Formats: sequence, structure tokens, C-alpha cells
Amino acid sequence: MACTGGTSNGTLSPSVSYQTQNVLNGQYYTFNVSSCSSYTFTFCSNGGSASYDTQLSILDGTGATELAYSDDNCGLQSSITWTATYTGTARILISKYNCDHDLSSSATLAYNYTPKLGSYCLTDNASYITVSGATCVQLTPEVNNQKGCAWNDTQVNFNTDFSVGMNFYFGNNINGADGSTIVFQPNGTNICGTAGGELGTGGLSNALVVEFDTYDNDNPTHAVDIAADHIAIDTDGSLQNSTHKAGPIAAIAGGSNIDDGNMHHVEIDWIDASNTLKVYFDAVLRLSVSEDFVTTLFGGDNTVNWGATASTGGLNNQQYFCPDIPIVLPIELVQFDSKCENNQSTINWTTATENNLDYFVLEKTLDGQVYTTEKIIQTSGNSKSIMNYSVTINDNKMYYYRLKMVDNDGNIKNSDLIINERCKNNSENILENYIFSNNKLNLSLNSKNIKCQLISMTGQIIIDFDKIPQYEESFIIPEITQGMYLLQLIDEENSIQEVKRIFHTIN
Repeated sequence: MACTGGTSNGTLSPSVSYQTQNVLNGQYYTFNVSSCSSYTFTFCSNGGSASYDTQLSILDGTGATELAYSDDNCGLQSSITWTATYTGTARILISKYNCDHDLSSSATLAYNYTPKLGSYCLTDNASYITVSGATCVQLTPEVNNQKGCAWNDTQVNFNTDFSVGMNFYFGNNINGADGSTIVFQPNGTNICGTAGGELGTGGLSNALVVEFDTYDNDNPTHAVDIAADHIAIDTDGSLQNSTHKAGPIAAIAGGSNIDDGNMHHVEIDWIDASNTLKVYFDAVLRLSVSEDFVTTLFGGDNTVNWGATASTGGLNNQQYFCPDIPIVLPIELVQFDSKCENNQSTINWTTATENNLDYFVLEKTLDGQVYTTEKIIQTSGNSKSIMNYSVTINDNKMYYYRLKMVDNDGNIKNSDLIINERCKNNSENILENYIFSNNKLNLSLNSKNIKCQLISMTGQIIIDFDKIPQYEESFIIPEITQGMYLLQLIDEENSIQEVKRIFHTIN
């Protein structure tokens, strides 16, 4: 339990490099925090030292609420790293065991901060890892009693149709635990719940939770869980009671394990007209529920934060997820592209055969993670002849598009991504158009002599070009992964700066 009270001795301004401050037992310092950045205070390394048994407490700006606590993390000294869940101020309080504030013992406190990296806000034990060249989010290492949460930068709108998907790794130990979730929380909320069998969502009573559980918590009664690795939908802040909104149901028909050392594709679809949430596992519809969650859960706010959580307990598994890698085009789909027709962009596709096909959903995305519905198109259902389809796009913004093919059983298959043609010139922007795929970036610009930087979501500068002398430019970029990057363009002559998130595809 954290110590409280103490005597103020000013403020600290953490930077990326470690700084030191001479402190006395019983003093506290105020510091500014930015949501999703991590702050480290230590007496154990990087210039920090103490000759007495130390305690460190991070409290809110008023000193009333415990945010993090450390005691004896490195021998008798303390070291603490805390990821902020809000933007504002906090306090770091230095205490001598046991919460002794006699102001008589001096020490040297080292401190720094790590700004948020990537497109997720990571808390607790979550971290970025590289898997087969792709940047992924590890929610838990293969260690007992871990918890990790990852909240996406973008939000979803429950007043429109949308899809979110990722490729999950649930571990390689079928006797391990505990599982992962996808969570939707009210706007402005990026908190984790309790761990163990609650999978990092325990106590989140205003959250919509889709759980992928790899442990049978109540064998042999099965009042809550089932023996098979399973899916359930919950809204009451507890995954371990019998009031599931839907489920549990085996994640894979027949009850096969999902902590089998393989990646599994998970997709959540929201249908606004019917207030229906659908859960797909490896492209098979496994569970659905209908409810007006905006009213019943989110306090009337349709704009919602989302992310993923996981935890381990007395048993463990490594658990992580990777970006939603598009599925290779099925052989029946022989064309899928964008063209300019009569100064408007059209998305066109052609099928050679259609078998048990119910409808298409044309979806668009800015970041390759959250997709919204552009249009639903009915199909012939079954056809062995060429069928042509076309949708006119009235929005001149650049989006990536994909086709979702839904069969009569409700199962899905997603196409690869394409970018729409921008058919109307917009001279107010530096960037007219771009193509970013297969380690090649083609830029079409409205100005000359543009400074260009391409930056990864972890801060690595991929391209740093002082001035592009023409309206068209191509860059060959070796060995980068599919995913999100930042493109920064500066027109110094006209004092215009433009920063865009662009998505790199590998076909």
C-alpha cells in the first residue's frame, strides 16, 4: 500500500534521458504526465542511490489516490515504472520504511520518461515485440501473474457499421492460462481491470468484453465456463459469473485448443441497424448478441475506445496480437481496383464464380485496424459466369478499401487492400496522392521543393529527404514491415506542414 502525505519540494520535469535529484525522506515532487507515456523513478540505477530502506509512491495531483507503489524492488531500494492513464499532474513521494517522513535521510533519485510509442497505449506488462518482421503487441510474457492491456489510438463509432480485427497468438501450452479479450470502453477510458481469470477486465462494469478464454475456471461444475477453449461476451465487469450476454461457446467447433502455437484471426463486426455484435474466429461466425450498448453501457456516447487485454495467473502462456494482415484474394475474385470515371473515383471488382455467397461489404480504413462500411452490395448467390460490380466514391479523401465476402452461413473472407484514386485536385494540400506498397513509396505532390520524412510508429526515421525538386517522386525502402507509418511533408516557402498516417502493404 502506498504512503501518503509528505512535504512538497517543488516539481520535476522528466525527460527521455535520466536525470537525478537530491531528495530527503518525506518529500514529494509534482510532475506533469501525458496519457500512455511511462515514468520511471529509481534509487537502484542510472545515477540513483540511497543508504536507507526506501519506498516510492506515485499519487494523483492532489496526493489522495495511489497510482503506483514500490518497496524493495532491488534489495532494500525502490524502483518504479508507471504508465499514465490520463494527462495532468502526479506526485512522486519518497518515504523511509515504514512510511517514515522524518526528513533526516538523504538520497539521490534518478528519473526519466518514455513517450508513447506505436499506435497503442500499453499498460502493465504489455510491450511491443517483433514477430516474423512485423511489429506486434505482447500482452503477457510466458510468466505467472502477468497482466497487459493495449488501447488503440483510434476510436470506433457505434452509430455506424465497423469492423476491428487482429491476429492473436494465445500461446503454445494447452495446459497454460488464461486468455485474451477485445474490449470496448467509454470515450476517455483507458484502464485495465483485475487479472487472473478476469483476463485484465475484472471490475470494468461499463465495458463490452469479448473474451477468448484458454482455461476452464470452474471444472467440473461448468456454471460459468466450459471445458473447451471458448468465447463469451460480457458487460457486467466479471467474466467468472453466470451472467454472460452470450456464450460461452467453443472458439473452434469441436472444441480444439486455441493455445496451440498458431496464429488465429479474430474479427469483431458491429451492425448499427440491428445493434448486433458478431464475433468471428478464423473467419467463422461463432457468436453474436444484439443490444443497444450505447444506451445500456456507454452512457449515450457512441464514440468508444477499444483495445485488447490478457493475463496469466498460477499458469501462463505468452499471449500477443499482430496487425490484421489481409487475406489473399480468393481465386473467384479476378479484379479489385479503383479508377477515375467522370471526375469521380469508383471501386470496381469482378467475380468469375460465386458459390453460396450472400453479399459483399465494401469497407474503408485509414489505419488498417478499424474499418467502416462504405456500402453493402447484394450478389447473385451462385454463379459460374462473369459478374461485374462498381461503387462510386463521393469522398475525395484517401482511404484503403477492402471487400468482405459473406456467405449464406455468415462466414467471412476479406480481400487484400487497395487505395482509392483521388480524382479531384485539392491544391490546399501538399500531398495529392501516394502509393505505399512492397517497400516502395510513390508520392504525387501539389508543390515542389518539399521536405519529406517517413517515420515508423516507434520513432525510426526511414526517409529524411531535404527537398523533393519535382511533383512526382519515388523512394525504394528496403526491409520495412507492413503497417502504419507517419509521412511528414513541409513546404517551407509557403509555411505549410502536413502530417499523415499512411499504411504500408505487402502483396
